[in-house]
Amino acid sequence: MLTRARAAAALQAVDAGTTVEMTDLSGSQRPVQWPAQWKVCTQSPHPGEAMTGKVSLGVVKTTEDCPAP
Repeated sequence: MLTRARAAAALQAVDAGTTVEMTDLSGSQRPVQWPAQWKVCTQSPHPGEAMTGKVSLGVVKTTEDCPAP
């Protein structure tokens, strides 16, 4: 499970061959240049599902609240 983790920790948690895509969930389309300053709010595949070589993470700055689902 990667949600609520810092984005940098999430990057380290996936296999080396896995592509990780991070999207700013604030609606501002900010680039995620320093993953340590971001936290994970959503992930796909969802916890417990098999990874297929790609993980998508929805992130916000660590000082921000995750948007409501």
